Amino acid sequence: MTLKEMYANHQELWFWLADNPKKEKKDWPGWDTYDPVADDCFACQWTIDNTKDTDSSCPNCPLDWPHRRCGSGVGLFFLWCGATDPQNRAVVANLIANVPLKTGLKEQP
Repeated sequence: MTLKEMYANHQELWFWLADNPKKEKKDWPGWDTYDPVADDCFACQWTIDNTKDTDSSCPNCPLDWPHRRCGSGVGLFFLWCGATDPQNRAVVANLIANVPLKTGLKEQP
């Protein structure tokens, strides 16, 4: 998948989760149209497909996460996973949907 496709898919998933805060990533109806995606994360899959990493290595993630990682105890994904209030989950999912791409990334040939 291209960088543009990855980011569009990432946003589609996370905006859906913001609109459906009682659901989990695995519940997204869009999964039916994709081959399996590493960690149910388009950014992780893009990293595997477009870098020399053989796993979804966080330092090469194309997203410019606050605190440098999605998890790491204080990352947005970590917060979303731990949120129990649907309103909080919706807010964090919206933040995740809007995490920008890192600057200077280029499509792979």
